[in-house]
Amino acid sequence: MSHYSITGKYILKEDFSNLLNENISKIFSESKKEIEKELKDHQDDLLNNISSKEGNIGIGTSDPKHKLTIKSNDLNSNLNIIGTGDKGAGISLTNDLNNGGYIYYAGSKSDIGEGSIGIATNKDDTKLIIKNNGNIGLGIDPIYKLHVSGGENVKTEIGLAKSSEWGDPMIKYEPTNTNYISLGFNKGINQNSKYNIENGITINRFGSVGIKTNDPKSNLHVKNQDKLNTWIGVSSNNRETGLAIDNSGTHDFKGDDYATISIKNKDLVIENKSRNNNLVLMTGGQDRFTINKLGQITINKKLTLNKKIFRLDSGAWKYGHVYTWNHNLGYIPSFVKVYLEFIKDIDYKENVFRNGRYYEITNANDTTDSNIQRGTFITFDKNSVYLRITKYGPMILNIPSQPSGFYDVKPTDANIIVKVFDLE
Repeated sequence: MSHYSITGKYILKEDFSNLLNENISKIFSESKKEIEKELKDHQDDLLNNISSKEGNIGIGTSDPKHKLTIKSNDLNSNLNIIGTGDKGAGISLTNDLNNGGYIYYAGSKSDIGEGSIGIATNKDDTKLIIKNNGNIGLGIDPIYKLHVSGGENVKTEIGLAKSSEWGDPMIKYEPTNTNYISLGFNKGINQNSKYNIENGITINRFGSVGIKTNDPKSNLHVKNQDKLNTWIGVSSNNRETGLAIDNSGTHDFKGDDYATISIKNKDLVIENKSRNNNLVLMTGGQDRFTINKLGQITINKKLTLNKKIFRLDSGAWKYGHVYTWNHNLGYIPSFVKVYLEFIKDIDYKENVFRNGRYYEITNANDTTDSNIQRGTFITFDKNSVYLRITKYGPMILNIPSQPSGFYDVKPTDANIIVKVFDLE
């Protein structure tokens, strides 16, 4: 039984008019309190559900503040629009210019999928889609959690912030012959922003990466056209730092098929990890300088040079002793030289042997062992070099002013330096 109308008037739908006319006095006299309570309850019920105030309509409130105010303690019953068509239900927002928008909940035959929400600026152009699987699309029916598109093969840009002074950071997709995406900054009004570039970092469809270029000519291409220094930096915190190169096909930078360029203990080290191949420097398309696995150096494929240095510190050698070192060349080197490196100045017959200077022992390859000669003798084979110091000790013979003079070098005077030279 309906007890009230939209105007708040109390009515009875049943046809009790005759009964009321005949017995109205009796009804009101016997049921006055009950009728007054019934009227008050229904009036309160009406005001709690539908009200009108100063041109505003309220549902669930008697004091609406907007043209339509809906108040409820249950979010599921706030507003329910049921669409009876296959496309679903929606809300149309328009104005006098007839350029309104649409919000709709898709039905079974909607293009964006049943259960999805769409927001459009006209009926045929959906700008925002929230799929029932949680994917969100801006300008596209999304297949990812967030999917942004300007259209089929159309440039699409995403702004990350706003800075009119320094330039806006942005991500851009540009369809070209190779297609690329880039990250950069556009130009702002600040003078320093003139160096901004939209293609700060670019990756194209083939996986090539460009820095300050959207057309990389190699897998990694750094391009600088601003007449500034250009560097690729690799740094670490007091650790080995460098570049590893691998052509093994395993892509694991292990085994014998990769090389490194690194800094180790402040030294610049270029290393070929292969046990069988060379380190080659080329200019003009030709091999100019090669170091092989034995440490031999070849220049212009003509001159091979290998030098190894051995030493006996002062006080560590004695007269009459033999010392041996391994050079491991596998063949007899071209020649061996012996030098004395004095650790103090020595005056001898108007000649001074200076501290820190090298003096060659010129009879190093002489095998004569006599009291007059008193030389330092060298013998060698394919793997080792031998130094035999006579019982009288080494001596200096290359004294131009006194060719017959000599000086017995004592173990505390100098270091003995042995150099193995190899020329083929």
